[in-house]
Amino acid sequence: MTNKSRYPHVNDTSTNSWHDVRCTSVEVATMIWEAAGFDETMADQLWEFGSAELNQAAQDLANESGEVLFWGSHQYTPAE
Repeated sequence: MTNKSRYPHVNDTSTNSWHDVRCTSVEVATMIWEAAGFDETMADQLWEFGSAELNQAAQDLANESGEVLFWGSHQYTPAE
């Protein structure tokens, strides 16, 4: 799993953090930032429009963690 402490813009404790504002799980937000090459404009575009690859990766994260993860209003539930 990614060392989330490397991404304070994603998982800081303030209520204005990138993932909180977008109602997105830290794990999913971190994945989006990595896919965007740590470019905030690109991360915002990926968050808004997504991709088949990122959707599958988010589902894989949910399956690996065993937790329900969120990308905005979309919910990723672990496979049973």
